[in-house]
Amino acid sequence: MPVQNTPFEEIFKSGFWKGMEQFTNGTLQTDDGTTFRIHRVVLSPRSEYFRALFSFNFNEKAFVIPNINSKMLESLLVHMYTGTITLDGKKCV
Repeated sequence: MPVQNTPFEEIFKSGFWKGMEQFTNGTLQTDDGTTFRIHRVVLSPRSEYFRALFSFNFNEKAFVIPNINSKMLESLLVHMYTGTITLDGKKCV
């Protein structure tokens, strides 16, 4: 049974997160230049990596996340914001 893959930018347009994009307080950028607006308070409790990144660089607003492509980071962010993840059986490279 196929599961719909919700793009990260769509999260802020419905449900609990509707209208919350205006309260983002940082951006994540992948090696390929794709950027995602994020809430530090959402990512920090869900990831030791992000908690350390944001704590160490408290005044920074933009963060480049090395060695990750935009599709993979988007999947991680969707999971952190919604608790769901879409797996397609293909290798993420």
